[in-house]
Amino acid sequence: MKKIVPNLIRINTEYTAVEAENLFLWRCERTISHGYSFSITDFNCYCGLLIKREGLENLHPKIVNYILENGEIKREIKYELLRLKTLDNQELTEAEKLFFNNERRILVNKRKEIIKKEIGRTNINGKILNQISYKNSDYYRELLNLTNQFVDITILDYFIPIVLTYERLVHIFIKHVEETKFGEGQFKTRTFFNYRSSEIWTLIKTIIKIDEENIKEHFIENAVNRDLGKPDLMIEYRRNVNNPIMIENDKFALTIDKNGFIKMFHQI
Repeated sequence: MKKIVPNLIRINTEYTAVEAENLFLWRCERTISHGYSFSITDFNCYCGLLIKREGLENLHPKIVNYILENGEIKREIKYELLRLKTLDNQELTEAEKLFFNNERRILVNKRKEIIKKEIGRTNINGKILNQISYKNSDYYRELLNLTNQFVDITILDYFIPIVLTYERLVHIFIKHVEETKFGEGQFKTRTFFNYRSSEIWTLIKTIIKIDEENIKEHFIENAVNRDLGKPDLMIEYRRNVNNPIMIENDKFALTIDKNGFIKMFHQI
C-alpha cells in the first residue's frame, strides 16, 4: 500500500481569492524586507497584483519601468493581472477576454509539448505517442489530474529562491511515479516512490523543509559568487545515495541546479 507523508498536521481549508492574494502579498513583502530575490514567475504575479489593487499610475516608477515594454504592459504580467481578476470574479472587457483566452491556449499547447517530450523518453512508439489522449490513457488522465493546476512555484524564498517548474514536475511524475510511468523508459536508473501519487507535491515540499538549512548554506555561497560576478564558482546542490535525505526509513535524492531550479528528485 502506498504511503502518505508522515508527521504532518493536515488541515482542510478554503481560501477566497482575496485571502489567497493577501497571503501571496505577505510573502512578497517578506521577500523584499529580507532582501531575498524573486523568481520571475513570482515577480510577474506580484506586479499583476499591484496593478489590480493600486493601479499602474500609483506604482513606483521603477516598478512601472519593469512592467511596461514599449508603453504596454508586458504580456506575462498582463496575463497574471487578468488571471487574478478572473479568480476574483471581476468582469473582463471583450479585449481582455480575447487576450486571456489566447494566452491560456498558448500555455496549454506548451504544456502538451512538455508532456509529449517526457513521454517520448519512455520507449513509447512515436505513432502510439501521438495517439495518447485523455480519453484512451489512464496514465495521461492521472498526470493531468495531478498537474493541471500547477504553475512554476517557489518552494523556498531566499537570496536564490528554490523553484520547481512545471516541466520538472512532469519529469518527476513520468519517471518516478508508477501511476504515470507510461513505459519502461530509456532511463539509466528508474526508481518509483512508495508514496501515493497525490502525495508527491507534499513530499517535495517536506524534503526541502527537512534539508532547509543545508540548502540555504549552499545557496548563500552561490548568491555571493553571483553578485561578485563569479558564476563559474556557483555549483549544483546534490544529495544522493551517498548522503540521502531521510524521512523515517525512506531515502531521497535531490539535485538543485546552481540557479535554484529543482533538477532531480526521486526515492532511492
